[in-house]
Amino acid sequence: MKKVTRNNSGIVMLMMSIIGAFVLMSGVLPCDGGTIGYWRFEDSPGFLSDSSDNHFTLVAEGPTHYTLPGSGNGANFDDPIRRTGEANAKAASFDGGDYFDHADAPEFAVSNFTVEAYICTTGTSWQAIASQFDYGANRSWVLYVEGGYLRVKLSENGNDNIIISSGLSLAQATDYYIAMSFDQSQQTGGLKFYRKTLSTGAWRVATKDHTITSLHDGTPHFRIGNIAAGSGLWQGVIDEVRWSDKVLARDELLVYSPHRMPIGYWRFEDSPGFLSDSSDNNFTLVAEGPTHYTLPGSGNGANFDDPIRQTGEANAKAASFDGGDYFRHLNVPEFVVSDFTLEAYICTTSTVWQAIASQYDVNSYSWRLYVESGQLQVRLSENGTTTITIASGLSISTETDYYIAMSFDQSQQTGGLKFYRKTLSTGEWQEATKNHTITSLYNSDDDFRIGNIASGSGLWRGVIDEVRWSGIVLEKNQLLASSPAGTVIVVQ
Repeated sequence: MKKVTRNNSGIVMLMMSIIGAFVLMSGVLPCDGGTIGYWRFEDSPGFLSDSSDNHFTLVAEGPTHYTLPGSGNGANFDDPIRRTGEANAKAASFDGGDYFDHADAPEFAVSNFTVEAYICTTGTSWQAIASQFDYGANRSWVLYVEGGYLRVKLSENGNDNIIISSGLSLAQATDYYIAMSFDQSQQTGGLKFYRKTLSTGAWRVATKDHTITSLHDGTPHFRIGNIAAGSGLWQGVIDEVRWSDKVLARDELLVYSPHRMPIGYWRFEDSPGFLSDSSDNNFTLVAEGPTHYTLPGSGNGANFDDPIRQTGEANAKAASFDGGDYFRHLNVPEFVVSDFTLEAYICTTSTVWQAIASQYDVNSYSWRLYVESGQLQVRLSENGTTTITIASGLSISTETDYYIAMSFDQSQQTGGLKFYRKTLSTGEWQEATKNHTITSLYNSDDDFRIGNIASGSGLWRGVIDEVRWSGIVLEKNQLLASSPAGTVIVVQ
């Protein structure tokens, strides 16, 4: 009979969740400092009100208060807002002659900044989302749509401007979240554009250079839905406009959930469901062939922990793969990681190379955790086109049940990779610490996959269970299979 020993890490995790929930309910998010204005267009605090501490109440020149529908324009806008947990029921509707206005204020003088919004356009001409831009030596910036692409104009002297296209396309009558950040001090790669297609969850990021050394601080009014000169009038819906006086990190954006531990946890149980995610993010998988598998009394998966040692939850089911199966989920903002930990219970029946989990495709490499040549390995990319391969030295045999994990710490190149392997039939742990050369993990546009990579290769044969992906480096005592039992052998 197995002895299950509990530790305090589960209590710590619970307390972190409770504290996180309190923070969300209170509306206080310390990491989101630097907000100039945040216009939500809700009934409370009011259609024109600013939800930031600056209280920059807008003047409406025609936009109407719009209830987000069950279908149609704006139906896919997030509700609740992922970053804050706040309900989202209303927006602003524009008919091509409307805009919001606020007179210039000292807080509007920015060097670095980020603009975010939920948008749906029904127009075909050029249209401004948000701006501080007028003619007559009074240009500063405008974020807009033209020719079906998200673009920005920036001015250094007020008289003329540069135009930079993101390359991110925007279709009519399609709901998007968009954002743009400008870093004045970084001309190389100092512009970042973000676009999430809300109906599918597909996420795209574009990084561009600029030539601005000092953004012009003019006196044009801040506008939503046009520029101060009167052109660029929006047609469609705009919602949740947030303007920050700093470059927001990806995990500070409105569309990005603050739940980092875990990003996703796929247990393959009957409840909440074979494809369901047990994390707060609810990233339900799409199954391309794997079958629901009852863990047997003997055979593949028979030694998988039941209950799971870290959580105490029963474990009766898993996913079975025949070499042509995999799970997938479209890329979403939460999948953008720097530090992370990937865990799973596995049993392979094949000696060919096989992916456990990945965000990895040709010319869009990010990471893949896999088994090849009888050992656990990882590939990582900094630029999407070239990779480094790091073998753990931890062997993986066929027809043998294991718990495995890998953690990646981007800031620690020396010893920043840790691999764990527990042989479940004996309880023996092995660990390996490795170096890496990644300074910034590539943000791939690819699906998250379990059981292969996005190009279709690396198909798993055997059983996978309890896949948990966390956006932090977990310590050993936080791992799903954590237990003081067993002998630890450190592999150099």
